[in-house]
Amino acid sequence: MSWLDGAVIYQIFTDRFAGFNNTSEWRKPVYVGGNIRGIIDKFSYIRNLGVNTIWITPFNTGVSYHGYHITDFFGVDSRFGDEKDIENLINIAHSHNIKIICDFVPNHCSNMHPFFIDAQNNKDSEYRKWFIFDNWPDKYKCFRSYKELPKLNLDNVHVRTHLINAALKWLGMGFDGFRIDHVVGVSNDNLRKILEPLRKEFPEAVFIGEAWFKNNTLKELASVNVPHKYIIHLFNLTTMLYKNYAYILDGILDFSTATYFEKYALSGDKKYCRKITSKQRKLNKLIKPVTFLDNHDMERFLFRCGGNINKLKLAANLQFSMNCPTVIYSGTEIGMSQTIPFSAFKSHADIMAREPMEWDESKQNAQLYKYYQELIKRKLIRQGK
Repeated sequence: MSWLDGAVIYQIFTDRFAGFNNTSEWRKPVYVGGNIRGIIDKFSYIRNLGVNTIWITPFNTGVSYHGYHITDFFGVDSRFGDEKDIENLINIAHSHNIKIICDFVPNHCSNMHPFFIDAQNNKDSEYRKWFIFDNWPDKYKCFRSYKELPKLNLDNVHVRTHLINAALKWLGMGFDGFRIDHVVGVSNDNLRKILEPLRKEFPEAVFIGEAWFKNNTLKELASVNVPHKYIIHLFNLTTMLYKNYAYILDGILDFSTATYFEKYALSGDKKYCRKITSKQRKLNKLIKPVTFLDNHDMERFLFRCGGNINKLKLAANLQFSMNCPTVIYSGTEIGMSQTIPFSAFKSHADIMAREPMEWDESKQNAQLYKYYQELIKRKLIRQGK
């Protein structure tokens, strides 16, 4: 039995959580100053909430405020802090019996990564085979249709070794596992080859996959490495998708159940509870579905519920009643919402779900926070944690 079974996970978007001085530019895709020390400074808040796991978004050296455009898998972006800050955060978490996981991004890197720059500018580069060029130097496989994110050639043993060594570094520093970004871009064979040495050296570590490609275009599906992907995409067969990772990953982020939570909250129809229970029964023995109401890529749940706190509570109560790992996106527990739908934007729509954490207690919903505290407490008692 893995520690993941009883995990209540608090998701922290590093740049937007704490440590910033001026948030006036937060509606732009720029750094606002959140950092690892900020998380440390607010650790009493996390501890008081009662969660037993935290998940932080990427802190690696890169060129984006969200951290997913990586230029050095071994480095810490100075805007987020340094390795000492990472060590301190891990030690503080562990001193309070709180697990800590971070994002791991094996599918792609930034086009500003020095290896890609060399591969694109030098036809004899040793790194040319680290990427998948359809027509060198300007046509290459990438994450979805984002040319700034070239896809890594994971069939190349040198690429896999590079990623494995980076992963071993961070697990060796004390992280308890990874949330694997865009796991659908990685073939099952390569995923096994990457995870095998990690599990061998860190048998208690857990690996949670982000498996989701519902909104991909047919062209973007070309870089997805999942069996029967076109059938899954056409008929939205998420259970089939999740089963693909049985006995490879420990957990899978359950996007389809997030949709059922919303439908249940809006309608009150218990048929959605039955749909969730049925799916859980099919998955639980194969892979742990990890539930959430919202995250940094989705509209805030409270916004989707029309600002109705009672509907949010209804969904949260259902979420916490389930026998599976549970994620809270930071801010949901104090009633954070948004003002503009994603559909109003041509690009960077997700910025609206990434408003900096509200630390002014007069603007926090204290009653909702207490409700979450009680949900967490009851769940952990029920699970004997």
